[in-house]
Amino acid sequence: MIEQLCSPSLAQLLKTLTHHSTRPNHLEVKGLPLYMLCLRNKVAIFATALLLLCVILPAFAQVPASSHVILVIEENRSYSTVTNSGDSTNFMPWLINEGNTYGHATAYTTDSGGSLLDYLWLSSGSCHANSTDCSPSSLPAGTNNFGCNGGGCANTITDDNIFRELNSRGISWKLYAESLPSVGFMGSASSDGLYVKRHNPAAWYSDIVNSATQQQKMVPFTQFATDLANNTLPQYSIIVPNLQHDAHDGTPAAADAWLQSNVAPVLNQSYFQTGGTGLLLITFDNGDGDVPGQVYTAVIGPTVVKGTASSTPYKHENALRTILDALQVSTHPGASANVSAMNDFFCGTCTPPPPPSGGDANLDDNTWTPAASATNVTAPALDGASTRFDFTSTVPFDTQRWTQQTTNTFAGNSQLAMDVWVYLTNSSAPQALNFNAHQIVNGQEYPFMLECDFKGTGVWRVWNPGTGGWTNSTLGCAAFTANSWNHFVFHFERTAGNQLHYQDIVINGTTYNLDLFTNSIANTSANSMTAEIHLVGDSVPDPYSIWIDQMRIMAVSANIDDGSWAPCASPLCSPAVNNVASPSQDGGSTQFTAGGTTTFQTAQWSTTPSGMNTSATQFTLDFWAYMNNPTVSQALNFQVNQVTGGHQYPFMVECDFKATKLWRVWDPGTGGWQNTSIGCAVFTANSWNHFTFRFERTSDNRLHYRDMVINNAVYNFDIFKSSIANSGAASVTMKIELVEDGVPDSYSLWIDKLSLGDI
Repeated sequence: MIEQLCSPSLAQLLKTLTHHSTRPNHLEVKGLPLYMLCLRNKVAIFATALLLLCVILPAFAQVPASSHVILVIEENRSYSTVTNSGDSTNFMPWLINEGNTYGHATAYTTDSGGSLLDYLWLSSGSCHANSTDCSPSSLPAGTNNFGCNGGGCANTITDDNIFRELNSRGISWKLYAESLPSVGFMGSASSDGLYVKRHNPAAWYSDIVNSATQQQKMVPFTQFATDLANNTLPQYSIIVPNLQHDAHDGTPAAADAWLQSNVAPVLNQSYFQTGGTGLLLITFDNGDGDVPGQVYTAVIGPTVVKGTASSTPYKHENALRTILDALQVSTHPGASANVSAMNDFFCGTCTPPPPPSGGDANLDDNTWTPAASATNVTAPALDGASTRFDFTSTVPFDTQRWTQQTTNTFAGNSQLAMDVWVYLTNSSAPQALNFNAHQIVNGQEYPFMLECDFKGTGVWRVWNPGTGGWTNSTLGCAAFTANSWNHFVFHFERTAGNQLHYQDIVINGTTYNLDLFTNSIANTSANSMTAEIHLVGDSVPDPYSIWIDQMRIMAVSANIDDGSWAPCASPLCSPAVNNVASPSQDGGSTQFTAGGTTTFQTAQWSTTPSGMNTSATQFTLDFWAYMNNPTVSQALNFQVNQVTGGHQYPFMVECDFKATKLWRVWDPGTGGWQNTSIGCAVFTANSWNHFTFRFERTSDNRLHYRDMVINNAVYNFDIFKSSIANSGAASVTMKIELVEDGVPDSYSLWIDKLSLGDI
């Protein structure tokens, strides 16, 4: 059940942590795993609350446990060679597409010149050679010189290695070598010369050399298809293509075709599908000419954050550490003991980037009333400064409150949102927590109050000012995970009939609908907006604290997709079609179709959202996107264009599928695109993807591309660009662009639940 409700990596991580932890108090509630709910005096498993627990689990920087890890080693080709789409002989389209879809490393370099030495780095974290044949000149701690070079070793290696560690733990492994003459073959080469021992790392370690049983784990590659068909692949597989198919003697294009025919079928196995834990790494021993340098390394599997393009410097010992961690091996041979695993492929960017300090964009950094028990601190914090609120009352069921009035009254905005990150210690202590945006507008009072009632009803509930009491929702509220950050966005609106409409709650990227209405009450005080935090003690109150960070209240222009869009000239642009029932997220999406016949033409639609604050400094663009034929698109881009104070701020973000295969942002100063390091994979056809982009214009008139969130994974941009002069009237407009590729064909994009928030 948990795999159906959580993302695959989080589901596995929950299970792994609760099963293997030596600190159960941090992973269990009343003795039950975290992915079950424990309410006082009873256990209840609610689907919604189970989802809550899945999404509020902190972003652990670790490699998820894997049932099947596969390493494929290619030969002697540099990163720039195999990624050059203009060279059909050397380009590897299948590999690059898989790396863009899942993840790839953009700063992965090899260790030593000479094939065998790099295979040893991948197996024991050392080259086991002298300073002439090995780089670095000094061997990693705990490893020794066995006279190895690129072609072989003078002595059998007796140092620790991955095969020894797997054997000692009963973890199965095999090495599948193409053109290996027979099972357990220990000779230097096959008679046809296509298999060479220097490309077989297992054959050099004493654990295999001295054991006929272990030698039986080195098998011809033909066995791979048999094991795959019989579902008997070991937990760790090494795949070694022959010299024609590993790009050593043959071309990279031929190596790529071999991968697609022989390795790609493993991705159809259940452990490589959603909910599975399979992990496939494909790398190269060295760059062009067998010289150490940058090589392409793909990290593939359902637990990988899709679209990751890691710019972290990695080497073969990092790959070895990643493999060991995935197999849950706690002993790390050689250099792998002192390097990190390639964690960023599995957690994305684990914390959001820092927003501007203070003001309505960061309410937590301002002064709260009462100030004595609201303390600005530097840790824990997401942006270097959070505020700690301390509950200290000894009175049963007492409530302690803190308030702060915002600069903006939002009197002209009916659609609003509160965005806040929350960190809680002693999660068993609170009776309830509530978060409030208390607004007075034109003689009416709208106290938007949402409470997580941990110990009373066990659900989220909203305040009804008309009755002076709480209205329960159907959304379960489980105790927060202690000592972790959780992200909440509350959407609400004032209706034309002066009601409060509680629309939904977004918890760590997952939306839960409320759709509850209550009546406002009369209040003739001046227009205002007040943020409030309430902490409630239980029947036997214990002291506890919560930390708040990156808190803001913002105006939202919602369901922009349902409005009118002005298209470019036909036949390139068809008119936007509103209220499409299927596909849709909310019962009515808008379809945009590009149908030109000219190569690389751009189809464009524009709209002016109503109710926008044209002088806003902070923008959050949020929407769902669906494509029917994504492989024919050259690129998609999404724009928020602001004109204010004599300057123009064209915030433009593009997914460039086929040229750079990266996300890129617009630089109005140069009139061109700047690439980010974030890979942009072709969208999965006929499926919904959720995007959030955050921008700001700075006090010195620059555009700041802050970050984006794709299907709940956060990716930092943190890119600044200069604005351009524009003396036109203040405005905020939006555009969507679909770009045709070199062989133009018709395709459609559906957009739903498009909103633009501003401060």
